[in-house]
Amino acid sequence: MKSDEHPLIRDYLTTAESELAVLPADRREEALARLAACLRAAVLAADAHGDLEIRRVLDDFGAPEQAVLPELTDELRARDDSRVGWTLILLALAGPLFVTVWPAGLAAAAVSVYQLWSSDRWRPRERVLGTLAPFAGPALAVLVGYAAAAAPSGFGRYTVLTAPLLALCVPVAISGYLYLSLRRRAAADGRTTR
Repeated sequence: MKSDEHPLIRDYLTTAESELAVLPADRREEALARLAACLRAAVLAADAHGDLEIRRVLDDFGAPEQAVLPELTDELRARDDSRVGWTLILLALAGPLFVTVWPAGLAAAAVSVYQLWSSDRWRPRERVLGTLAPFAGPALAVLVGYAAAAAPSGFGRYTVLTAPLLALCVPVAISGYLYLSLRRRAAADGRTTR
């Protein structure tokens, strides 16, 4: 009898397969094949044939949930990297959209701020800064507009050109800062960020 035909090993692999259900089918099959090969090698190395011996090998191997954890961690990290990119893009676009088409800007701001706060990749200071990003540019543009209205006539015409530029550049600059901060932290941890 092949080692992976044993009922205990079949149960172990079935549990592992249910844990891997979030993975795409090809990755799930690949991960299960690797796990089955590792189990087969462990059973052969221990020369296990009976239920008690195989149970001991499985206990040494760990729970199925723990055995598939590296695969799940890689998948979730890849999904989170994509989510981080979209968060930064929405943060950068929210300010200009808020000024031009305010409902779209408000929606982009709400989605990006939600993603920012629901991800574990960001530090609290970065979350607060990202929350302010969509509104900082338009708020500065309004302040510059009021300053232009109160200023002498020659000064006002240049500040009117500055206001839309602030609404565009401030959220983009904050998004860029957040991206660089994340890259520096990832480089220090030994990971790469796209």
